[in-house]
Amino acid sequence: MYMFYIDESGEKNGEVKRDEPFVLLAIGIHEFNWKKFENRINSRKSELLSVINSSLTKKLFLKDVELHSSVLRQVKAREKDPFFSHLTNDQITSLVNVFYDALDDFNISIFAVVIDKANFVSNHKSDVLTKAYELLLERIDTFLRVESNKNNGIIVMDQSTRSFHLDVFSQHFRIQNRGTSAVPPSSRILEIPFTVDSRLSNGIQLADLCAYNFYRVFKYDEVDYPYFLRCLPFVRTLKHKSRKSDPRRIEGLKLFPSTHRWQHLEELIKNKKAQL
Repeated sequence: MYMFYIDESGEKNGEVKRDEPFVLLAIGIHEFNWKKFENRINSRKSELLSVINSSLTKKLFLKDVELHSSVLRQVKAREKDPFFSHLTNDQITSLVNVFYDALDDFNISIFAVVIDKANFVSNHKSDVLTKAYELLLERIDTFLRVESNKNNGIIVMDQSTRSFHLDVFSQHFRIQNRGTSAVPPSSRILEIPFTVDSRLSNGIQLADLCAYNFYRVFKYDEVDYPYFLRCLPFVRTLKHKSRKSDPRRIEGLKLFPSTHRWQHLEELIKNKKAQL
């Protein structure tokens, strides 16, 4: 069984910030590695909490330690955060490294969809979020059917607005029962998505960090962004490709629509991935 933790980066409203990308990303963790992943990260969080709490009147707990890309990047946000405001830069870096090291240590797979909203809105009737979710589920379903020894999977998402969940759940149900033009009805993705409080989910927090890295690459043409390069080796590719397909093809990364403006970036990413 795989748990797929999903988070987003960017504005999902297709009519707002149309020059910016929208990213929907999933990380996949096998049940065999899930507890080890949780223990590793919570152990480091607890170590830092122990140091901080020694000088605090009001103690902090694991629920107070949420890694969010915006907090890590913005000094003012860190200063207001009850946990990160007490850490040095070296302590923050050490905690972030525990998350990224987990990608390799626990054989985590990454799947990402990047929507070029400027080209999407003009040519498609569906909204950005549900289309991104459809494309992401196609990649997860293919992985489960073809590459994972027929494991099943469940989807885990951050708690958000009710309308967000209803739109996604409807799309999820349709794909499970009808499939899409690219995949048959899914028998490997179980149930509707489960929602969790991101403060209590290290999987959601890692997905958040990774999603921003993809957003940054496609917003700023920054393919050498160091944290993106730490994610790239774990973006899923099929082990057995058709002889007619591009051997550099990265099945775990989908740029949409086909008329997207990042052709040059796509080639750079393929080449970098092929060299890993």
